[in-house]
Amino acid sequence: MKETVREAGSGARADRGIGRLWGWWGIVFVVAFVASIAAGSVLNAGESLYLPEASVTQLRDFYSANGTAVLAQSALQVLAAIALYRFGYRLRAALRPGGTRAAAGVGWGSALAAAALLASVVCSLALMEVVTVAGDTVIAGLGKAALVLGGPIHLLGSGILITAASAAAWRSDRRPRWVFGYGRFGGPLVGASALSIVLPPLVRPEPAFRLLAAVWLVGLGIGVLRGRLADIRVSQPSPRTGGQA
Repeated sequence: MKETVREAGSGARADRGIGRLWGWWGIVFVVAFVASIAAGSVLNAGESLYLPEASVTQLRDFYSANGTAVLAQSALQVLAAIALYRFGYRLRAALRPGGTRAAAGVGWGSALAAAALLASVVCSLALMEVVTVAGDTVIAGLGKAALVLGGPIHLLGSGILITAASAAAWRSDRRPRWVFGYGRFGGPLVGASALSIVLPPLVRPEPAFRLLAAVWLVGLGIGVLRGRLADIRVSQPSPRTGGQA
C-alpha cells in the first residue's frame, strides 16, 4: 500500500514537472533574440547597419552583401517569436482564474509582440530579395516597416503582456512576487517605447527597454520552472484570534 502511495506521489510530481516546462519558452525567447543580434554582428561582411538612420544606399549595400547574416538572424528571430507566443499562451491559461480581462491582455500582448517580430523578419527577407531591383521608395518603405514592427510595435505588445500578467498575478498574490512587482512598473515603460514612432529620438534607449522585458521574461521563466507561479501567498493568522473568525 505504501509503495502504491509513493508511486502515485512520484507520478503527481512528474506531472507537475512536465506542466512547468513551458517556463523555458520565456528563456528561449531571450536567448534566441540575443543570439540573433550576435549572429548578425559575427556574420556581417562589411559595415554594420544602424537601421533608424540608414539611407537607401546603405540598405542596398548591406542587404546585397550580407545574405548569410540576414538569414541567420531571421531564423533566430522566428524562433524567438514562436517562443514568446508559446510563453504568453501558457501564461494566459495559468492566470485565467485570477482575472479574465487581464488574462486576455496577456494573450493579445503576446500575439502582438510575436506577430510584429515575425512581420519584421518578413520585411528583412523581402529587402534581401528585391534590394537590387526595387526602387528607392520600396527599399525605404521596407526598411521603415522592419524598424517599426521589430522595434516599437513589438515592444508595445511585450509591454501589454508584462503589464497585464503582472497586474493579474499581483492581485491574486501569486509568486514570484518580485517579478510581478517589477512588471507592474517595468511593463508600462516597455510599452511606452512605442512612442518612438512619433518621437524618433526615443529609439535610442530601445536596448534599455528590451533589457527591462528580458529581465521579466527570464525571471518569470525561472519561477515557472521552479513551480513558484502555482504558489499563492496565504495570509498568516492573527496572533490575537489564532486564525479563528
